[in-house]
Amino acid sequence: MELEIEIDGVKIERTIPNAFAQALLLFLEKEVWTTKEVQERLGITVGNTKKRLNWLVKQGFVNMNPVISSDTWSLTKNAASILPNQPGAPEAADDEDVEPEDNSDMVDALEQYWGYTKNYIANHSPNGEVKAERMHRVYRMFGSPTSAGPSIDHVTAFLQRKVALGLLTCINGSYRVVEEKKKANENPEGQ
Repeated sequence: MELEIEIDGVKIERTIPNAFAQALLLFLEKEVWTTKEVQERLGITVGNTKKRLNWLVKQGFVNMNPVISSDTWSLTKNAASILPNQPGAPEAADDEDVEPEDNSDMVDALEQYWGYTKNYIANHSPNGEVKAERMHRVYRMFGSPTSAGPSIDHVTAFLQRKVALGLLTCINGSYRVVEEKKKANENPEGQ
């Protein structure tokens, strides 16, 4: 489906598979949605709903809002975060009827690695930015061979939580640590 939306005064044209466009169009009706609300509105399984929402997050259209809940989603306010059209976009036929485990427990479990994650991203050469796929491979090394560990969706949700908290930035799917100097300049002590 060919879509044209306006975000923060910038018009964006994208071709999106119909299944994902249906989910995106909901955000033009209401600013914030929960997974359950989207699932009920679209009449699909929870697994397919999360798959569609996570795809929209990866494309930059939607943000997960972990401050409210790790199961709350909102339309992006930053047009620059939306990725350009890419070949190989998933089709609706890719939907599976398998229900994944609850996202919030695994996302919360990744909090124990935040210190390591922050330093890893900040010191990653050459430009101090890392994609969610790279962090997913790193987190899998921490787990035991018998445990499933976090999925790429869990890692993306965790990193998006840190973006929402202002600890990371995400541009075109690459995450960077927000520099402490910038934070210090925004809130100078003693004033």
